[in-house]
Amino acid sequence: MTLTEFDLNKFSEIKDRSELKHSMFIQASAGTGKTYTITGIIQKLVKEDFELEKILVVTYTEKAAGELRDRIRKACPEKDVDNAPIFTIHSFCQKTLSEFSFTANQCANLTLVEDTAIDDFIDRWIRDVLITDSQFKNLFESAEKQSSFINAIKKDFKHAISKYYLDNNNHEIKDIVSLDDIYIKTEEKKNRPSQIYTFAQIDNLLELSETDYDSIKTEFVSVLSGKGTKAHYDKLAEFNKAKFYLIQLKKLYIAWQQEKENNKAQSYDDMLRSVREAVCNPACELKKQLQKKYEFAIIDEFQDTNQKQWDIFKTVFLEDTEHTLIVVGDPKQSIYAFQGADVNVYNKAISSIAEQNGLACKLSKNYRSTNKIVQGCNILFRNFFSPEAGITFSPSDINGKKAPAQYSGKEVNPFWIAGNEDKNITEKDFAKLTAQTIVDCCTWVDGKTKLQVNGKDGLRNVSFRDFAILVRSSSEFTETERSLKKAGIPFLRYKDANLFYGKECTNWISLFNAITAKDFTGHNRTILSEALFTDFFGIPIENIQDEKYDNPASPERQLIIQWQQLAQQRKWAKLLEKIFADTMIENRLSKLDKMQSLAKIRQIGNYAVDYLYKTDSSLEDVSKHLLRLSTDSDSSIDDGNIVEKATDFDCVQLMTIHASKGLEFPVVIVPAGLKARNPNVAHTYLYHDAQCNTKLSFSPYGKQQTTVEEDYERERIYYVAYTRASSILMLPLYDVWDPAVDSSKSSIYAFLRNNILALFEEKDNKAPLYVREVKDNNKNYEDLQNDVQLILKETKNTQAQQPQGQASENDFTEEQQLAEAKRLSAKIPSLILHKHSYSSLSHKKTAAESIANSTSESMTENGGRADKEGADLQHVSLAGFDATENPITYKANPDSQDHSTPTISVPYNYPKGARLGIALHEVFEKADFAAAENDESIHRLITACFEKQTLSIPPEDPDHWLTYTSSILWNTLNAKLPEISGATQTCRYFSLSELAPEDRISEAEFNMNADLSDILKNYCNGFIDLVFKRNVDGKELYSILDWKSDSFEEAQYADGAVLKTHSDDRYSIQRVLYSYSLIKWLASFYKNETEAEVFENHFGGIYYTYVRGCNAGTCSGIYARTWKSWQELENAFKKILKDLQIAD
Repeated sequence: MTLTEFDLNKFSEIKDRSELKHSMFIQASAGTGKTYTITGIIQKLVKEDFELEKILVVTYTEKAAGELRDRIRKACPEKDVDNAPIFTIHSFCQKTLSEFSFTANQCANLTLVEDTAIDDFIDRWIRDVLITDSQFKNLFESAEKQSSFINAIKKDFKHAISKYYLDNNNHEIKDIVSLDDIYIKTEEKKNRPSQIYTFAQIDNLLELSETDYDSIKTEFVSVLSGKGTKAHYDKLAEFNKAKFYLIQLKKLYIAWQQEKENNKAQSYDDMLRSVREAVCNPACELKKQLQKKYEFAIIDEFQDTNQKQWDIFKTVFLEDTEHTLIVVGDPKQSIYAFQGADVNVYNKAISSIAEQNGLACKLSKNYRSTNKIVQGCNILFRNFFSPEAGITFSPSDINGKKAPAQYSGKEVNPFWIAGNEDKNITEKDFAKLTAQTIVDCCTWVDGKTKLQVNGKDGLRNVSFRDFAILVRSSSEFTETERSLKKAGIPFLRYKDANLFYGKECTNWISLFNAITAKDFTGHNRTILSEALFTDFFGIPIENIQDEKYDNPASPERQLIIQWQQLAQQRKWAKLLEKIFADTMIENRLSKLDKMQSLAKIRQIGNYAVDYLYKTDSSLEDVSKHLLRLSTDSDSSIDDGNIVEKATDFDCVQLMTIHASKGLEFPVVIVPAGLKARNPNVAHTYLYHDAQCNTKLSFSPYGKQQTTVEEDYERERIYYVAYTRASSILMLPLYDVWDPAVDSSKSSIYAFLRNNILALFEEKDNKAPLYVREVKDNNKNYEDLQNDVQLILKETKNTQAQQPQGQASENDFTEEQQLAEAKRLSAKIPSLILHKHSYSSLSHKKTAAESIANSTSESMTENGGRADKEGADLQHVSLAGFDATENPITYKANPDSQDHSTPTISVPYNYPKGARLGIALHEVFEKADFAAAENDESIHRLITACFEKQTLSIPPEDPDHWLTYTSSILWNTLNAKLPEISGATQTCRYFSLSELAPEDRISEAEFNMNADLSDILKNYCNGFIDLVFKRNVDGKELYSILDWKSDSFEEAQYADGAVLKTHSDDRYSIQRVLYSYSLIKWLASFYKNETEAEVFENHFGGIYYTYVRGCNAGTCSGIYARTWKSWQELENAFKKILKDLQIAD
């Protein structure tokens, strides 16, 4: 297929909008400006008045999505980029299923399945199902070590079930994956071609008589050789085990899907499956819904897609002429097979796009690297990829703008090779050479470092952070790390899988526990001791029990109190900054041997702040999260937890090749190439047949085919590694790559050896054109340590000599250090009102329990849900906390002399309890206030909200739950609320259905900033069901409303005295605190008005709506409240403060 160079400038000059609607694929080699191009395409579309919210962008990681969003924000500053549809594939599926749950026939309240759930399920499957299976019994009884057998099948089933797929009708889809019935392919021998045998054929052979068997055994020796010997029985057992897996997997998959459905749980892959099944189902409307929502889809990193993802985007966008699909990727960089990526799908997809008259484009000009790096890589990669791998390498073009690196004042060849064709190098020797090279390059001579690399204004000095060391897996770090430590070179593992397993994480957990502790008496004294022992305080263990720390006035306790105040205000970035400033931990850990520990502390701190903002969690939540990370490990994930590098440290960066994808570095060192094939993988294999369909196999044939494809991916992995370098690429020629030294590894890495040696052949007047040989400079580790100290000292002096406020290009200021955290912080409203989703809060287990179990008005974890449906009646009235008179009076039916109101018949079996309360609150939170009583969308909403709480409503609504709930909603929204303005009742009425969506906030959190005791602050961290604004007589009035599902006798809803007594008894503290908070919050807006004036001019009262008793056109079920003045409200507030302090 011929590819045309994509010219963004020409694309930007297109005048005809219809020409922008062509689907296309863009094949973008490493460093060719892929993200820049995607941003430019979006900028052009927006410029031509295509709506940004109709341009779906999907990329591979959250980090990539964030980078794209930042670039688009700069390119389209006038657009709301924060809410633009830029997703990872999983967040796109999650958003789709949440927004179109009815259309997709998806329960909207599915929890994320626990990581251990599959292990527990397989354990139960073995115990409850397989125990009666005769084939399993035979395998179990014949196993040499039965415990090992059980562990093996658990591992194999877990791996296989993650790779398998059945549609909603439990049918395989061959384009996605199907079970393979081939067992083995015999070797080709003289006069006998190789032959493929299926499981069925082998079964038939096993049924043959001894005579027949003897006649064919020479044809089939690889399976049945040595009949009657141990080797024969071992092969037979292997065959029977594979056949057992083949039979059981489909049953196991179906049962696992049913298990998750019963528990209302799903995995990320289930989200993808649900969207794919709905989109590809002609009877489902989801495809049309997505087509209505999005006009364009731009898929980044498309080489990392799979068939399920491709089915979604092909069906929604490519197969419809009114929609446009743009995919951008590079098959040479497809390295995520272990996560389901399939480069074969990429190739099929671009063919499909071309068949639909889509444009076939490429990006060839490399903007990342110097000319010689690009030219040398063109040589390195020209024979890099196996011809059978389906990868075609095309040379990249140079850009001519990057200055070539210089060493000791002279231009230097960019490929630094340790070893040559005649002399190979060991792993240990290369590790030492790595340390020597880094120190040598960073050494200062005449005011400059020996190595100079490209910068913004020409060449610049290098520092340790300019060096990246890339490996396949963490096991290949060992020798290099040992060498760096011995040389005293500061380094940091990027995305360190072990980051959370050391004392640094324990330090943060202990500190967070101290900040969230209510006191340090009794058992809690241990919490304080643990915090004092951390590196933040550095108190010796023999002193942490000293009584002076029990005094709240001690300096250490005062710091904790200050941090607690910031935590209560949810100022996480400021909290992190203050912890480092107050404890001066950076000074204590600034020595070379402590720098690694300090780097980890900074990483974990930044990770915690990012987690707090992204998940809107509490400090208690992040402490528990860190504890789980510190105790749980997943050896299958080489890249570890996704934590960014600590950019303010001048240190060498160690990372896996997978983690380096998308990054670039001036100097890249790749000591990888020592890892043999892993013999301990699960016995489940994925490979592609001749039609490029995916097969799931348990057989020797599948293993053989999978090994071939893994070798192909290994080539792509090293392509990614070698293309990270912008100026210098340092590589070994290992001895184990030489067939004469190690035939097993040389067969794996021959492509590296051969293609690196090809660089030596390129010469200019007999001088190497691209290669510089790296040799031992005879410096021992003690010499290197001394050199490192001099480098750090000289670097510091050079920085100090720069003009104040000016930093070198690769130095990071303290302000830059927290820039990202502060950017996140800026997204949180600066005022104290936060919006939450009640459903997102109440569905947490702890919150739901607090709703069901609370028996007083005291605040629970989700902010004061003790009054909801299902709470026990109070035994002690709270009315005494606010005994002020309510100036609001009204009758239930203000338009009639009749005090009675119509009654609504309650279904005899209508549910009660906490689950109903949660369901009703979510209905009110999400409902369209202006909808008609029998609006179909309202019925769907009610059904979904009840379903979340396992309160299923059948389609025919036989018990009238749907009809009754819909009536409750409509009557409440159309009930009459007496209008309040400050302390005055205006004698007018209004209904909630009149409120515009932009004038109301559901589930608003008030977190008071006033000088309150810790006790009262706990009461004030609550969530108000509704805050709304109305314009009345030229004033902006703000009111508070709480939905109440309490059940009374029918007549009592219209009895104002009953509602008053009930509300006073239960909600007197709450109404004062929230009304007081509202005035304080409003005062931050109306800065020219006193709080008394704010109360009179902008307070619209507080309402309690007892929804079961509300009736349209009446005040039944409504309790309205205000105070005679701000002073009276403030006095009530002070009384509560005083009474609660006394009570405590």
